[in-house]
Amino acid sequence: MPMSVLPSVGGSSRINTRPFNFCLFLFVAAFFVVAPAHAPGAESGNTFDGPGGKIYYELIGSGNAIPLVLVNGGPGLDHLYLHTSTAWDVLARSRRVIFYDQRGNGRSSPLKEGQSCTLADQIDDLDALRAHLGLEKMILLGSSWGGYLSMAYAARHAERVAGGAKVGRKIGS
Repeated sequence: MPMSVLPSVGGSSRINTRPFNFCLFLFVAAFFVVAPAHAPGAESGNTFDGPGGKIYYELIGSGNAIPLVLVNGGPGLDHLYLHTSTAWDVLARSRRVIFYDQRGNGRSSPLKEGQSCTLADQIDDLDALRAHLGLEKMILLGSSWGGYLSMAYAARHAERVAGGAKVGRKIGS
């Protein structure tokens, strides 16, 4: 969707982001309004050995579009609340959609006594997931804490991120 340039006060110009904002609004609204896509016990995920232990992930869909990785909020939450929408099933028609449980949460292995779980550790785990799945690039959609993790990942590994969005609390609040 092309963005147009609008005149601004003082003779400078600015980009009209209304079309993008409207599309983002529709996507987020669909995320919260649509019927649940999966029953809580209906998952068929896998684990792999990550840098800090076993990492659980679930992959739905196929296709050649750039994969979407959903980065849940927390810390302390698993990915199950993200299964409240059929939006992922629609997106999975053309791409892989990947849910995962972060280090020490959900179906990933629990943290051991004294085990590190820093932002850097979480970035390493997310990159290990990308490598395990053989993804050259991915789109990150982060919810709350997952948004901060996604932004930190993109700052460290910009060449591996094709795009991203943060849903939840605004930056600086």
